[in-house]
Amino acid sequence: MKPIVFATDYSDAAQRVMHYAAELAKAAGAKLFLFHVWSMPVMVAEGAVVPVNMDELEQAEDKKITTLSATVAAEYGITVSGAASPGFAVDEIMDYVRRSEAGMVVMAMKKLGPVDRLFGSVATSFMRESKVPVVIVPDSTAFKKPQIILLTTDLHTKNDWHELDVLKEIVNYFHCGLHVLNTHNPNQEANAEEAKAGLRLEQRLQQIPHIWHLPESDDIISAVTKLVDEVDADWVAAVPHKLGFWQGLVHRSVSKDIVVKADKPVLILPERHMHLVD
Repeated sequence: MKPIVFATDYSDAAQRVMHYAAELAKAAGAKLFLFHVWSMPVMVAEGAVVPVNMDELEQAEDKKITTLSATVAAEYGITVSGAASPGFAVDEIMDYVRRSEAGMVVMAMKKLGPVDRLFGSVATSFMRESKVPVVIVPDSTAFKKPQIILLTTDLHTKNDWHELDVLKEIVNYFHCGLHVLNTHNPNQEANAEEAKAGLRLEQRLQQIPHIWHLPESDDIISAVTKLVDEVDADWVAAVPHKLGFWQGLVHRSVSKDIVVKADKPVLILPERHMHLVD
């Protein structure tokens, strides 16, 4: 499998999920790249801005990520390298993933407060822009190789389900069972577009054994949580819909809600993606 990038901010949550990323890389036979984005500190003394030595700061950040990489490599017996870069987290992570030709990104999800839930975190912002699959892991989740994946869909998409190509690779690589959940709001009538989208999805999945679940519910998150327990899912897979700013204020992002509230790792599938396996 292509390299896996773990984006870390050195928080307690990230340090714990880093071990999940290392176990995943080991199970997948993949290299692990640790990546940290740091911010330029502003030093103020007696009302005056004090210049910071950028070379010294960069050397310190490089040393920190290199030392951490060596520690993880020794502990898990895998190939690990590290890099650090200043800038805006989402932009820098996307650029590093592209340059390193990684196949997947792992990120930690810690519990969010009300404001964070409204505006999101680095993980929820990155997942909407990523060109590679992202596994967002709740804090303190113990590693378990995925055996059951639950794909959630609302069938509102009009594309040809190209995002399922990478899901099929993951299912085949780990020999996973696949369950597909589509909740139907009893207060709304099904329409022709949803039916067509369902047929296209079924065609994409025809070579993979899977089980459909079609409950009636107006609470998607509760339906997901219930089915995760019923089928003992290890990962929940979702496809984020890109909403404009004003749409985002009016409409809930279901994929974001799943990421924030899930107690299982969530696999975010990009619309189009290069092959996960070389």
